[in-house]
Amino acid sequence: MSLDDLYTDFILSHSSSSPHMGTLEDPDLKEEAQNLSCGDELEISMAIDNGKISRIRFDGHGCAISIASASVMAQLLEGKEIFRAKEIVRNFLGLFGDNVVVDEALLDDAIMLKQVKRFPMRVKCVTLAWHAVEGMLKDFE
Repeated sequence: MSLDDLYTDFILSHSSSSPHMGTLEDPDLKEEAQNLSCGDELEISMAIDNGKISRIRFDGHGCAISIASASVMAQLLEGKEIFRAKEIVRNFLGLFGDNVVVDEALLDDAIMLKQVKRFPMRVKCVTLAWHAVEGMLKDFE
């Protein structure tokens, strides 16, 4: 199986079914995110307990890349302490920057999404949910 095939299977798997799709009742944090160029619209909600993301869900619609990325992000961040989640988000977003040092070991399966960098028009899709969470956690200690 080629890297392209693996990447495609990974995207399709995460975009077609995610245990993190849905909403939370009474979340501690909630953010809406839109990518107008692609039509992606997501709502991210989180429950925070004792400085950790105890539950994270996303809902909405969008292209396979934005949905798969939100799924991978939720899977990776759920159960993490806030400071660790911020570090993971910063490193993921760094994958799509220029001359940014990234600790890929923190990203687990999310590292597969770096293939999107080959398609500059899709970078907004893959980073949409991550930017939303970055904003949600910005002032949260």
